[in-house]
Amino acid sequence: MDKTNNRILKYLFDQSNLILIAGYYNGTFGQDTNSFNSPNDFILDQTNLIYVADTLNHRILCWNIKSNGGIVTFGTG
Repeated sequence: MDKTNNRILKYLFDQSNLILIAGYYNGTFGQDTNSFNSPNDFILDQTNLIYVADTLNHRILCWNIKSNGGIVTFGTG
């Protein structure tokens, strides 16, 4: 998790690069369903859905890691 840059990244041990899972590459924050404002925690379930606690937007977003956006599952954010 890259809280400061408002994104979720995946590090592959056999490669030297990071893969964006959720958020924007440039780290901008926002309120739309493609962005975060200080993501604080996440859970990845067995179906590859990732639930992100989007702290300063007061919501939880659900992302399919193969998509470019999330769905607000809790909060009004």
